[in-house]
Amino acid sequence: MPAKKRDYKAEYKKFQSSTKAKKYRAELNKYNRKKGTYGNGDGKDASHKGGKIVGFEAQSKNLLLLLPLKEQLFKLKLVKRFL
Repeated sequence: MPAKKRDYKAEYKKFQSSTKAKKYRAELNKYNRKKGTYGNGDGKDASHKGGKIVGFEAQSKNLLLLLPLKEQLFKLKLVKRFL
C-alpha cells in the first residue's frame, strides 16, 4: 500500500489559522510595534529563545531556529558553498 503524500499547503493553512499561531504572531507584532521596528524594512525580527522574546535578529537567522537540525546543516552547507 503506497504511502499517502502529505499536503503541506493544507497543513500550513491549518496551523497558521490556529489560535496558538495567531497568538504567537500577535505577540511578535506587538513587540515589534512597541520597539518601533514593525514594517520599517530593517530586516530584523523579534527572536524567541527559551519561550521568551530576547531581542532582534536578522530574519534569515531567526528562521533557522524553526527548522530541524538536519535541514539547518544542509542549508548552511549550501550557503558556504556559494561564499
